[in-house]
Amino acid sequence: MGIDGVVFGCLTPNNWLDEEALDRLIEAAEGLQITFHMAFDQIPTTQQFEAIDWLSEHGIHRILTHGGPRNTAINENLEQLRKLVNYANQRLTILPGGGVTVDNAEELAKQINVNEVHGTKIISLPEENND
Repeated sequence: MGIDGVVFGCLTPNNWLDEEALDRLIEAAEGLQITFHMAFDQIPTTQQFEAIDWLSEHGIHRILTHGGPRNTAINENLEQLRKLVNYANQRLTILPGGGVTVDNAEELAKQINVNEVHGTKIISLPEENND
């Protein structure tokens, strides 16, 4: 079984991209899809556009983000998620996650104009029949 992609994220103690560590990981992941994980949410909002620039210029395909602090509901972060999606402008994919469920995934994707979402509760499974 092979793999198609990897997910990682590295920040400095100042909550900026650890560019040296990321360069090494990106090189090691050559040929794979790369997603930068929710460490992105620790980057100050005022620096997130700059981070998108760096990540897109270095071959990152997706950024997994909640769009705000983890203790907020994802629907409270729609404005920031829209800003990130618009700024990324298809250079990479903004992948909303954290609080995405089967009940809100479709509407969330529509509201921020994305085709992909990430969640652990986004598939409705049929109930077991114990007859």
